[in-house]
Amino acid sequence: MSRFGFLLAATLVTSNAGLLGAVDPSSALEESVLRTQFEKFVADFNRVYKDDDEVAERYEIFKSNIELIAVRNAAEAAAGSTGTHGVTKFADLTQEEFASRYLKTITPEDLAASKAQPGMFEAEATNNSSNSRLRGRQLLATYDQDWTGVYTTAVKNQGYCGSCWAFSVVEQVESDSMRLLGENDDFILSPQELVSCDTSNGNAGCNGGWTTTAYDYIESSGGLVQETAYPYVSGATGTQYSCDTDAILNPLVTVTDYYQYYTESAMAQHVGQVGTLSIAIDASTWASYTSGVMSTCGTSIDHAVQITGVNTDSSNSMGDAYWLVRNSWGTDWGYSGYIYLSYGDNTCGITTIPTYTEVKLTGGTSVPTAAPTAGSGISNTIKNLLREIEDATGLDEQYVVMILVFLIVFVICSCISCCCRQTRPRRQPPVRHVQNPVHQNYGEYPATQGQATLVYTPIQPSAPPASGPYSA
Repeated sequence: MSRFGFLLAATLVTSNAGLLGAVDPSSALEESVLRTQFEKFVADFNRVYKDDDEVAERYEIFKSNIELIAVRNAAEAAAGSTGTHGVTKFADLTQEEFASRYLKTITPEDLAASKAQPGMFEAEATNNSSNSRLRGRQLLATYDQDWTGVYTTAVKNQGYCGSCWAFSVVEQVESDSMRLLGENDDFILSPQELVSCDTSNGNAGCNGGWTTTAYDYIESSGGLVQETAYPYVSGATGTQYSCDTDAILNPLVTVTDYYQYYTESAMAQHVGQVGTLSIAIDASTWASYTSGVMSTCGTSIDHAVQITGVNTDSSNSMGDAYWLVRNSWGTDWGYSGYIYLSYGDNTCGITTIPTYTEVKLTGGTSVPTAAPTAGSGISNTIKNLLREIEDATGLDEQYVVMILVFLIVFVICSCISCCCRQTRPRRQPPVRHVQNPVHQNYGEYPATQGQATLVYTPIQPSAPPASGPYSA
């Protein structure tokens, strides 16, 4: 059996069973098997080629990718990983075509020049930041958290446009809006605004961009509009299009600040306790990912996505500690649009630029119309009040809460004491009875003496002596 034949057999057996099915290794060497699988791939993914020459070209690319998939599976197995590669919707693209269409980030020459502040848990870890908001909060040893469907919108599809940076930023602003402003279906924002209108700081639409400079645009421009106001169209053509200034007149949400992490432990604390993170990453081997926890990839940053979950317990059902990452390649890739990446080893350069934002409603006409669900409303008002007090005083959250509780108890006790004084019956002064002779027909009358009331009770005159023999 040739090396190619062995790799082909291994690849077809470990690929998506729904697409390729089980294949007998002894027959995998035959060209007819590859041809049959290619035809199934074309049917399953609705591929239409312009002529027979392109069909032949795509078939040769498909064969090359089958060998590449087997090499990647061998690397994952050697690393002791559960990550698996197989035939996906990208199997008829060369690596260069895939990168030019889907992997486009423009990394700044100086990452340290970003205006991002240290994240809340990074401040705890380094203890050298003025951001003390969560300093002193108890941290867990392990985390198992998934914000999918809680602080996330549906999986999106960037299409044939290198706009991953725009999708990562929009998804993060959506998630932070749900977390800070209330879970609301109206927080479905427009990636097209960033693709077409954010041309500052080197961002270039379908030719790439960077997350933190996109935050700068959102803040300076007044915010992002909803997807319904500015629908995404660049994915169908790979064209940036000029900015529609009329479509962005009424933004819904804007960014007021953004924060960055530098370590996986701080990232895990955030995702485990707070919410999602936007990240930039090396996704050069992701085209063939199908399942498992992937651990083998490079660190040449070329893609931007969003972390939506973390499990730091290596004994979990996936067989390894992992990050759960939402991609922007549609639900027909990976785990319905998601990928699992190994936790703790800076897999794919995951610590390069993890960020989250603070957001607020713009007050424009494009405002949420649906009522906030549970977890918003008064609870978020209290959270915002606590944050404002913490920022204004520099006190830790626990001390702010203690002071507020003391003030509330003091006010309640004062009110109760006041009410008791108002309703208690006034005490009557004591009454002293004094007997004094009075004239006839003289009734009882009071006389005040100090704090006591003197009541004079008339003394009845003695009866006259009875008549007798000695009476005159």
